[in-house]
Amino acid sequence: VWSSIEKCPGYPALVHALERRVGSSAAGLIHMAGDSTEVSRLFADGGFPDADVVTLSNDAIYASAEEFTRAIVVGAIMRRTETQFYEETLGLMAADVTAELAPYMRENRLEFPMEAHLLTARK
Repeated sequence: VWSSIEKCPGYPALVHALERRVGSSAAGLIHMAGDSTEVSRLFADGGFPDADVVTLSNDAIYASAEEFTRAIVVGAIMRRTETQFYEETLGLMAADVTAELAPYMRENRLEFPMEAHLLTARK
């Protein structure tokens, strides 16, 4: 599961763009799990008290911030919630995300760290 949103810098940029262009209810569709202690507790409460959680970080790489924005907004939010955004709104969100993620732009790609908790458990 993904770590906290602060450990995955692309996602706060998306949240800010969604809040600005669509509203806070849409921004609430971005969910991240949080810290490894919370993940362990949730699994322990679900009957897996000896779950082993390892936290890893890898870079997410996209051709551009616009590709990242469309991948998450269209591929995850719109499909999961069966909502639609106007093309103009998607473009404005992509521009917002591009500006906010400028420090993560490389020569020909967007690259930012993504932290995740990997869990192993047996019942």
